[in-house]
Amino acid sequence: MLTSFATTLLIVVLIFSSNVGNAQRAPQHELEETASGGQVTMRSMSTPPRDVPAASASSEKRTRKFSRYKKWRWSSRNMSPAAATVAVKQHSSAPCRMLFDSSNCSTVLNLSCKHQFRHAFFHRIVDCLTREYWTLKTTLQEQASHQDLCIVGFGNRAELYHSLKVIPEQTLILASERIMTDACIQKQHPGKKVVSLNHNDRSAAVLGADAILKDLRLSRGGLSEDGDTTSVGNILLVVREGTRNWEKSTLLKLMKRLHKLARRFHTHLVVHDGSENVTATMGAYYQASVILMYHGAAAANLLFTRRNTVVVEITTYKNTDSLQRWRSNKASLSSGWEGLLHLRPDLRWFVHHIPLSIAYPQVKETEFGSHSDGNRFIKGLRNVHLSRNDIDNIEDLLAENLRHALVDRSTTNN
Repeated sequence: MLTSFATTLLIVVLIFSSNVGNAQRAPQHELEETASGGQVTMRSMSTPPRDVPAASASSEKRTRKFSRYKKWRWSSRNMSPAAATVAVKQHSSAPCRMLFDSSNCSTVLNLSCKHQFRHAFFHRIVDCLTREYWTLKTTLQEQASHQDLCIVGFGNRAELYHSLKVIPEQTLILASERIMTDACIQKQHPGKKVVSLNHNDRSAAVLGADAILKDLRLSRGGLSEDGDTTSVGNILLVVREGTRNWEKSTLLKLMKRLHKLARRFHTHLVVHDGSENVTATMGAYYQASVILMYHGAAAANLLFTRRNTVVVEITTYKNTDSLQRWRSNKASLSSGWEGLLHLRPDLRWFVHHIPLSIAYPQVKETEFGSHSDGNRFIKGLRNVHLSRNDIDNIEDLLAENLRHALVDRSTTNN
């Protein structure tokens, strides 16, 4: 009797295990069959219990959106490289829905910047603002009434417009920050004149950089061109937070030397750490005669400096043998990028390279050659050191340029 009960119990367990296994594998077989048929779908892997409360509309929307993402991601992994590329473009393309009111404007200015790193600080200014600024200025000047204009696609650059005073803060012409295409605007807002620009136009970027400088000069007291080029301003020290920051003792030594230099030339030392707002940042860079910085995104602010400003950029090498130089924002011939000097050729730019062993003594030399992406490894390092000889050379370079600026100013005043 005990034996028959055990046998019966074993049969029940086997049947139950078989049903569970089939239930778990069924969606997988269904997915594979559907994929082989040419139509990739992502079906639900389980059914929620009946006692679970109904989801809200927002959570259902998020669930549907995530399901579409899983569907696209799964399908792209099972496609050929060419087909996957097409799928990515289709998935990332924004729908043709223009959510802004154009009833009060006859012209739509499309400033959509589609640079892949447009949200990053450096590219927001260098690759977006400079290339759209000239078109923005000319369109505003040609427009009889600003109330007839709608500006779209400006992204996260509205604060820059306000600080440059090209667009007042209290205005309704900034209609939408969303990226848009001219075709969609014309489709959704027929009869409107659409003004667009080409963000790949390098000549427009040069014109934009020059227009930015002129607007800064007007908004900072209306200095004349002579005053703009010869006045002696502050010494600006750029202090990064996070990666490529100054090592603490190195920073203290730098500040001590620069304070002494500032007193010698009757000027001030200003430290910029990136916590300032846009307007304060523009003012700090515009009022500087010499700027000392380690290579980084803060170099985009050099577009807000006066003419002939002296820039000393500290950087390093790619390898421990110090034969190949690492990055510089002045120019990057190896990558084909012309550098910021292309936009501001008047800047007096000096690049000072430091060997890796001096800049990062805390890192073993074997580590620099052990990473597949050495560039990213160097970019992510912290605590930059300077030797006493490096600090001496930097101080001499800054003093020489401040002396020239002082002589120029005395000559102009006489």
